[in-house]
Formats: sequence, C-alpha cells, structure tokens
Amino acid sequence: AYVKLGQMFSNRADLLPKELINELQKLQDKIGQEPVNVKEKLANELRIDPNDYFEWIEEKPLASASIAQVFKAMLKNKNLVVLKIKRENIREIIECDLLILKDLANVLESYNENYKNINLSYILKIFDESIHKELSLANELNNIERFKRNFNDNIHVHVPTVYKELSNDNILCMEFINGIKVTEKDKIEEASLFATQDPWRAAT
Repeated sequence: AYVKLGQMFSNRADLLPKELINELQKLQDKIGQEPVNVKEKLANELRIDPNDYFEWIEEKPLASASIAQVFKAMLKNKNLVVLKIKRENIREIIECDLLILKDLANVLESYNENYKNINLSYILKIFDESIHKELSLANELNNIERFKRNFNDNIHVHVPTVYKELSNDNILCMEFINGIKVTEKDKIEEASLFATQDPWRAAT
C-alpha cells in the first residue's frame, strides 16, 4: 500500500520537486522481485498443463510492481504474450497496511489542523476503494475489453488482446506490445511519435 501511494504521487509534479518525482517513479515497475514458479502457478490456478499452451515462459520477471509481476511468454501459435501474476498473499498484506495508514491518519488529524483541513481520512478512503479494484485482475481484464469496444473504430488506438481462457482473478494473460513509456519523452521524440495533427479529428 505504501508503494502504491508513492506511485500515485510519482505523477504529481505539481505537488513535489522533480528530484523526488524521479525517485518515486522508480516504484512504478522496479519493486523487489518475488520468486515464482510460473508454470506451477498456472497449473494450480487454471487447472491446465502450461506445456499445452506455451512454447516458453521466461523465469525472470519483465517487470515487478507492488501488486503483481509480469512475465514474458510465447503461446503455441507463436504469439508473444505477458503473464501478469499477483504476488502471494498481497490482499492480506494490503489490508494490514491500510489499517496502519488509517490509524496514522486519525492521529495526524487529531494533532495537526493542516491534515484535518485536507481531509486525510477521506483521501485514504478513496485510495482504499481504488487499490481494492486494482487487486482484481478479472476487473482489469473487463476494463481492457470495455476500452477496446469503445475505441474499436479508432485507427490510432491499439488495445492488447486478452486471453480469458488463460486468465482469472490472480492471473492476466494478454498480448505483448513493445513500446515506450509515456514518461520517456526523449525516446518518444527520437521515434517521432508526437502527433502532427489531432488524432481524434483524423479518426472521424
């Protein structure tokens, strides 16, 4: 939960100095790795033999975040995918973290008028609701499919394909897309990816 808070503030350059933002951005996909036997996890969660579906699965995470880790893989049809796998016992860990944060907020609001004025408890309530939604990979899958339907006719938007038969609430299998992070402005400029016209107008 603390990492998620840091990630949230890593996008608020209007509130924090650049040096601190740069440090907080390291929390976005470079959290400590957790050992996972991916094939065993797939077999137990999905009741399948992974060898029937995958040519190979990388053992080292492509990215490691606070709630889940991402592993690159190739399906039997040669399509590249990523497997987003939730960390073990992450829900219980976050529940404990949130209880501590709420107690801390109550103490701060009791002894400091500034925290009371910004309604710290309400901010944590919104954060609580948000992080619980993020804990559900089934919810994420549904959001991806909804987003794809909404932008189905827009040639400027590509939404990754999701594989329902290889996903559940703890695992999300989706198309691998090689790209550039939106925060890497220099790389975006090098690739000439800045729009020269309004993409929404062009799409219509």
